Formats: sequence, structure tokens, C-alpha cells
Amino acid sequence: MKRKTSRLTVGFVMLLLSTQASAGFKADGAATTTRLDDQRLQLEKRTASITDQRSFDAYAKTFGDTDTFPLYKLTPASRARFTASLRFNDLGLTTFDYSDLARELGAADLHRVLKPFGFEHLVAVMPDVRVNSEEDQAVLQILDTARSLRCGVGEHCNEADYPGYKCISHATCEESTAHICTSNC
Repeated sequence: MKRKTSRLTVGFVMLLLSTQASAGFKADGAATTTRLDDQRLQLEKRTASITDQRSFDAYAKTFGDTDTFPLYKLTPASRARFTASLRFNDLGLTTFDYSDLARELGAADLHRVLKPFGFEHLVAVMPDVRVNSEEDQAVLQILDTARSLRCGVGEHCNEADYPGYKCISHATCEESTAHICTSNC
């Protein structure tokens, strides 16, 4: 009986250690994934083509009527409102109004518009993003998956970009329903 008890105890201890090791591996894997995703987001911002009003104007002039930067798909009034809402500082884009973008463009085109600013990941946090095609659906699935790797289910993500806020001065965001205050604020 004593021998059976010790085998049972050893088996239980092995199972417990195995479970703890597996949980530790998952936690380490999640931490690594989060770190890599944070580095990817920083790289997107550092390598952004549009970092100020002058670079926006040049980029829009060069690509604004192409699928690379599909501003041409916006109505003239919407394009003017979006352009007027852009604010920059030394770090790049600080805030913008996304309401016309979300109303008139699908997720893939939204991604294309925000990519040169280094903020394409924000498509995942915009409410009411249109899905007009399989490409739109694929973009949202990829961005939602990347976001869920950073933010566990039910967890607050502690993201540095704030939908529903507008950058009004350095490190100061104020509520504004259709704006996003970016981490550059």
C-alpha cells in the first residue's frame, strides 16, 4: 500500500510540475508575442512615410488618386474634412477625425489610408468599420487577431492610441467622438 501511495504521489507531483511548466511556457510565449507586437507597432510609426503636413501633401499628390492611398474614394467634402483634421508634432500624426473614413471606405481602404502614417493597426479599434469585400473581412480578422494577442480576452489593453479622444496639446487628449488621439500626442 505504501508503494502504491508513493507512486500516486510521484505521479501527482509530476502532473502538477508539468502543468506549471506548461503554464509558464504559455505566459512566456504571450509575453514574447506582446513584446514583438509592440516592436512591430513602433517600427510602423518610425518608418511612416507621412510624418508632417508637408509629407502628407507630397504623398497625397503622388498617390492620392491611386489604390495605394485611396483618398480619391472619399467625397470631396469628406476628403477636405479628413485633411483638415490631421494634426502633427515632431513624432508624427497626433490626431485625426476618422468618421468620414469609416463611413465611406471599407476596412482594406482604411488600412491603406492609415498605413503611410504608421497607424494602420487603428482600423481594429474604430467602431462601425465597413466590410464591403472579402479583403475587408480579411484585414479585420488579421488586425483583430494581432490585437487579441496583445490583449487577452476581457483584459484592458493599455493601448496608447485612444479612439473617442482628440489630441489638444502635448500628452493631453480630450473626448471627441469621431477622433483618435494617437500615442504621438
